[in-house]
Amino acid sequence: MSHPSEALMPRISALLNLADGRAFSEIDPQPSAAELGAAGAIAYEWADQPIRATVYEFGDYWQAAEAQAALTSRRASSGEARTSVNGGLLLWLVAGADDPAALSRLDEIVGAFAGEE
Repeated sequence: MSHPSEALMPRISALLNLADGRAFSEIDPQPSAAELGAAGAIAYEWADQPIRATVYEFGDYWQAAEAQAALTSRRASSGEARTSVNGGLLLWLVAGADDPAALSRLDEIVGAFAGEE
């Protein structure tokens, strides 16, 4: 498994608000970085809500946006999916479709993540 570059990890943590006190664990990215042509990927799952977040690293915004288009053509295996791009980072979020609180949290994360930085 290839993680994003170490220099990007503080930015990824801030964009996902990992310091908010909610328990989370690192999981395998689905799909993998190789499947999307990304330089690296890292994925998390929160303990208190059925949310999976995967962040992929690309060379720039345009490469990430191109991969976003390919990713959005896929369907989440179960639940609702959202994507967002921030600079060369692509976010793929999946949550249970029958959990209104999780869906609301997806929208919060996407809103915080969006941008062309």
